[in-house]
Amino acid sequence: MKKLTTLLLAATSLFFITACTDDDDTIVDDSNNNTDTELAGTYRIIAYSAPTEQDLNEDGTSSVNLVGENDCYSDWTITLNNDNTFSRQEKLVTIFEGEITCEILSDEGTWSKDQETITLVNMEGTELNSEYTYLDATNSLSQTRQGTFPTMFEEVYIMENGTIGMIFARE
Repeated sequence: MKKLTTLLLAATSLFFITACTDDDDTIVDDSNNNTDTELAGTYRIIAYSAPTEQDLNEDGTSSVNLVGENDCYSDWTITLNNDNTFSRQEKLVTIFEGEITCEILSDEGTWSKDQETITLVNMEGTELNSEYTYLDATNSLSQTRQGTFPTMFEEVYIMENGTIGMIFARE
């Protein structure tokens, strides 16, 4: 009986010792992971900035922000979903017979966040030219890259290369 009491006392002590380890105090730092509820939503373009002022709507007022200059630069959206999928709609801006034309392009895939960088990968697994910086203070996405924009040359529009900047504000 003395051995049984000793054995029960030892087993009980072992239970309490292992149940009270400090592994329950582990702090998980997820500051670099996706915080889906924070970022999920639709972002609409508010700026497509060309390196030089343009007067695409020919109203006599030039601007580097082409969103107000031509409808081809309006209604671009990026929607980030809670399940880390995205959909994006933008317009391919081209010149046809000296005039500005555009067609709607749509794509979808997955998105991820690393620090302040949001990366979009399409359904085929190709990383798009789509790294955006998340600006927490303004709840917006921004991107600066090489791109094209229309400009007037000898009374006709042509596409010119340069550094463009885009800002998408959360709706």
